[in-house]
Amino acid sequence: MNSLREHLKAVNPVSVKEMYYKPQRIHYTRAGFVYYLRVEHEALPFVLYKIGFSLDVYKRMYTLTEGKTGVKVSLVACVRFKKAVEANKYEQGLHRKFSNSRYRGMNVLNSGNSELYVGDILGLDGT
Repeated sequence: MNSLREHLKAVNPVSVKEMYYKPQRIHYTRAGFVYYLRVEHEALPFVLYKIGFSLDVYKRMYTLTEGKTGVKVSLVACVRFKKAVEANKYEQGLHRKFSNSRYRGMNVLNSGNSELYVGDILGLDGT
C-alpha cells in the first residue's frame, strides 16, 4: 500500500454507534483530518511516527511540541474527511491495527505519546 487513503480503506473500524464521542471534542458536521507525522527526538537513536486525528493539523503539530526542546515534528501525510467523526473512526481503527508497534518509552511530545509508533508503519515516509 502506498497511500494513507489505501491504508484507511483496508482498516475495518467499528461502527459509529459502537464508539463513544465527547460532543465538545468531535464535531459531527465539520471536516476532520487523519495525519501521519514523523517525530525525531535528540535523545532517541530512532525515528518515531504518530497517527492522529485533528480538526486543524498545523495547530495540533504546534501544540504537540510547544515549549519542548530537542524534538522535531514533520507532516508525512494527511487525509481530509468531510465529517470529523469519520476521521476519528478511521484513526482509531489504525491504532487498533498497529497496536503491536506502539512506542513505549519516555514522553516525547506534550500529548499523544500513546499514539507514537516505532518505524514507518505505513511506509509513507520517503526519507
